[in-house]
This record gives sequence, C-alpha cells and structure tokens, in this order.
Amino acid sequence: MTDAASLPLIIGIGNTIMGDDGAGPEVIALLEKTPGLRAELLVLDTPGFALLTYIQNRDRVIIIDAAEFDAPPGTVVKISSNDVHRKKGASISLHDADPFAVVDYAAKMGLAPKELVVYAIRFESIEPRLTLSPVMSVAVRKAADMIVKEL
Repeated sequence: MTDAASLPLIIGIGNTIMGDDGAGPEVIALLEKTPGLRAELLVLDTPGFALLTYIQNRDRVIIIDAAEFDAPPGTVVKISSNDVHRKKGASISLHDADPFAVVDYAAKMGLAPKELVVYAIRFESIEPRLTLSPVMSVAVRKAADMIVKEL
C-alpha cells in the first residue's frame, strides 16, 4: 500500500466558469483519463493560503494554473521552486496567493513539500464563459502531456 503523501499531488487551480481560467481543472480532467497514472489529482478554485492545507508535508506537488506573464497566449512554462528563488520578482501572476509564497511560508513552519513544480499556462482571456479559448484548449493538452512525461 502506498502512503498518499508519497504519491505526487497534482492540483489544477482555476474557475471553470471564467473561460481560460479553467485551464488547471481541464488539465486534471485530461489526466483523469490517463491509464496507469500514479498520482493524486485535485481541483481547487482559488485557494489562496488555504493551499497550504493540501501541500503540507507532501513529497511532490505539481500545480497547473492559468497565468499572466510575458509570452503569447497558450505558452506553457514549467517553473520549479528553485527557478523562482533564482528569479525573485519574476513576473508571473497566479491566483490570490503565489504558490511559491505559500511554500515559503510552509517552509518556515516546517511543512513545505519536498518538491514543488508549477505549470503556468498563458491565458488568452478570462471572462464569463464555460469553454476555453481554442489556443488554451491546445495548451492544456500540451501541459497534460508534459506532466505525464515528467511522471
């Protein structure tokens, strides 16, 4: 029997009624259809610092979220916590609380996951809409494929 904390936790963050903001949950939906995937999958809307309750003491956490950064819509970037610490002030905006700020806080309390990776997907538009933009639909498939290859 595998300890749940040892399985990678993959979290898709986003609001599915706000167009491209639903990218994280859509990646999780694609991963749920992946045969043999050994990971715990979770969808969160906009957790802010409540993210800490999900990631604390985990071995490996992967977060997927729509983000705003200087790149064309549909661009997928993989960012590790080490990358962010080297690029302090990097201009990537995620939901409410930056996941790396949450991990820094968790580390100060001795609760940080051993490894954190964020897949940020540059959105095209966030507006009331139940579907992703065409460019985001392609990007979520790419992000899901990258995660499967990583695992």
